[in-house]
Amino acid sequence: MSEELRQMVASEVSHRDTFSVADFDTSPGSNGRRTKIAEYKTDRPLALRNGVPVTPAIMAYEEFTADGGAPETLNLSHNPIESGATSDNIVVYVGDSEVQPAAVDYSADTVDVDTTAGDTVGVFYASGKQARVEIQKTAPNGTHETLWSGDVKLIHLRNHSKDPITFELTASFWESVIPTDWTLEVYVNAPYVARFAKDVGGDDTEERATNALLSIPYLGGTGEIAGLSRQVRLDAAEA
Repeated sequence: MSEELRQMVASEVSHRDTFSVADFDTSPGSNGRRTKIAEYKTDRPLALRNGVPVTPAIMAYEEFTADGGAPETLNLSHNPIESGATSDNIVVYVGDSEVQPAAVDYSADTVDVDTTAGDTVGVFYASGKQARVEIQKTAPNGTHETLWSGDVKLIHLRNHSKDPITFELTASFWESVIPTDWTLEVYVNAPYVARFAKDVGGDDTEERATNALLSIPYLGGTGEIAGLSRQVRLDAAEA
């Protein structure tokens, strides 16, 4: 049965695609606690791809009530750094509008923004504080397996064009496989609040952290494969 399932997965789970942040249901992290910040429930069998670049760029979020200034200097609490994982190190919203910072001083941990007194300012940025990110798969009964983990700071400091992150899911054939109705989840344990989005302006529409990334390549199937969930669940329980 196992060999038959293996052949079915190899032949039927073959369509190349890539997850992005938009594919996930996201939620804010909790300062100092391991928290699930992204989840995708599968509607078909998937297999994560080995040896193909993966980019999990996680951003710290801070919010300020402006005193008003042209510009006003805001002090960021979590060591902002320049990131090799994303094109924008800092994304700033004043209310509902994304604005370009007037200046960023990484040595002083500050960002300068043109504000009016009372404005709500939301800042998504790459943090140099040590934090952990984990990607795991979870069965409907709660059986789970961690597929990859890394340090958020080191991910930002890495030169991804020369040294990309890749999955090496080779402990078993089933390690990379995610059956229908399982979830692919992202957890973070950080000394700050990690976010992919926040309603900065208070209009019930979330502003996106356009510098946050979850680029995860995979192979997709076209329909249910009988017995696959049980096989992968048994394999995950033994991992």
